[in-house]
Amino acid sequence: MASIDTIRQALTCGQPGCTCGQPRGNVHCPSHEDKAPSLSVSQNNGRVLVKCFGGCSQAAVIDALKARDLWPSPNGDRSQALKSRIVKTYDYQDADGNLVFQVCRMEPKDFRQRRPDPQNPGKWVWNLERVTRVPYRLPQLLKANTVFVDEGEKDVHSLEALGLTATCNPGGALKWRREFNKHFQGKAVVILPDNDPPDKNHPEGVGRAHAQQVARHLHGMAASVKVVELPGLPDHGDVSDWLKAGGTKEKLLALVETAPEWKPTPHQAERPKTAPQQLAQARKGHPIQFVSGKELETLDFPEPVWIIPNILGEGYIILAGRPKLGKSWLGLCLAVAVATGGCALGKGELRATQGKVLYLALEDRLRRIKKRLGQIMCGSPFPENLLLAESWQRLDKGGLEDLRLFLREHDDCRMVVIDTLAKVCPPRTKNRDLYEFDMSVGGSLQALANQFRVSILVVHHTRKSEANDPLDEVSGSTGVTGAADAVMVLKRGRGQADGTLTLAGRDIEEQELALQFRPQEGLWELLGDAAEYSMSQERHEVLSILREIGPKTPAQLSKILDKKRENIKKLLLKMKDSGLVIANKKGEYKTLSI
Repeated sequence: MASIDTIRQALTCGQPGCTCGQPRGNVHCPSHEDKAPSLSVSQNNGRVLVKCFGGCSQAAVIDALKARDLWPSPNGDRSQALKSRIVKTYDYQDADGNLVFQVCRMEPKDFRQRRPDPQNPGKWVWNLERVTRVPYRLPQLLKANTVFVDEGEKDVHSLEALGLTATCNPGGALKWRREFNKHFQGKAVVILPDNDPPDKNHPEGVGRAHAQQVARHLHGMAASVKVVELPGLPDHGDVSDWLKAGGTKEKLLALVETAPEWKPTPHQAERPKTAPQQLAQARKGHPIQFVSGKELETLDFPEPVWIIPNILGEGYIILAGRPKLGKSWLGLCLAVAVATGGCALGKGELRATQGKVLYLALEDRLRRIKKRLGQIMCGSPFPENLLLAESWQRLDKGGLEDLRLFLREHDDCRMVVIDTLAKVCPPRTKNRDLYEFDMSVGGSLQALANQFRVSILVVHHTRKSEANDPLDEVSGSTGVTGAADAVMVLKRGRGQADGTLTLAGRDIEEQELALQFRPQEGLWELLGDAAEYSMSQERHEVLSILREIGPKTPAQLSKILDKKRENIKKLLLKMKDSGLVIANKKGEYKTLSI
């Protein structure tokens, strides 16, 4: 009985320079003379799927596979033989030991990730959307002074059997995430690379490239970092193989003792490059960078990371609103939440990822910021992670490079707040196109945010005139919002406590939130979805009128409330379904208490 791996291995030539057999890549089609690998072999719901990009029909490919005894038999046990099954699960827990997600080892060999389904206890969701990733064995990691970092969960358990504390990241090599770093603060870290052979993308081998990636992340955060090469490892060998071959705890600790501390070389001091940057660097000198579909499939793009769940992510973000409506207060509240690792907008589910914040108070100045922080902190010490400056050069006069230098020197920075954009924006020359100018300014900040994987939140103004789309109210050309990864528009009536925050962006679900400003505490509080909150306010208004002046028809209520009759009629029907009002024979509505 042939499996996916068996089919792929049989159709891999192994010739130097041939791309067949690469992970998820094509192999040689058995139905024609296939010098360039053209056959895709995959699996879906237990079924083997084949597709020849050289022109062979599926039937011809299957016949050729059958002739070589490489096609599953049709006797009914094919799906059973090829269907993936779980052979081992690894629980990833938060600091308190609560299950966050699982990594499952499958047979045929594969790894998948799943999380508990909050809507159906005991069931699973097979993705990690909106899940905060954590290192493996986090509760044990936090208690230890020395932590070993390897490439997989199996190796972690091999080291734990020796009485050592070990961890790894989910997803395998080169999938280390920045949010893991904080858990290693002040610890002695020992990284054990796998002995992977060189390939065209990683001359040093993927295992060593992964070790260097982890070392770059933890340098300066951990008390010490060592990368220890285990002697005598076979190709693709790991610490588990080393222990099976006679390695001992004593030998391992002796290797750790004599290993030098890891220090970054000048080029390693830069932040890890994203996939597009790696590709561009590899093709330096070409005026245009092309990416084939095959290359795109193999590139590893970091997933969007939320600094404040569903509110603030990495990237260039605009927070716009009219003057004196509280947008600077909102920017400062979000900055404090990130600097303290606290809850944003007064909601426990909006706990921020803690990190350093640079706040450029270019309009309010430090005197006013001190007063505002006093209100927000309400007697608690001001956050040490919040760094403030009341002056900054314009972007074209060194301000952009100063931001880049700051982010290089502060690897734990998660957020930069610029209040306001006008204070750092270069002057526009007379003949320069406004759209191109706005895109250029925003693009430079977006590129910086993406390079260092931080949130750059820029406070900006809206125009005086209103528009159907809140994004059209942002001051400037459409280039201002076009360059941003996300846009927030804050609106509220003058003198009113309630407001709305409209959010839209590339990786954020468009939403409109109802907020309330608490001036005594200097805090914006989330009330909920704006439409739902507005509906509850309208219901309260209708009930108050019916209680005060008696039963009314939808037409009468629409005149009193100065709202469309059809909207009031729909609202009353919903209130009737909810048991809040009843209708009499005259078509009048009244509260149940009347």
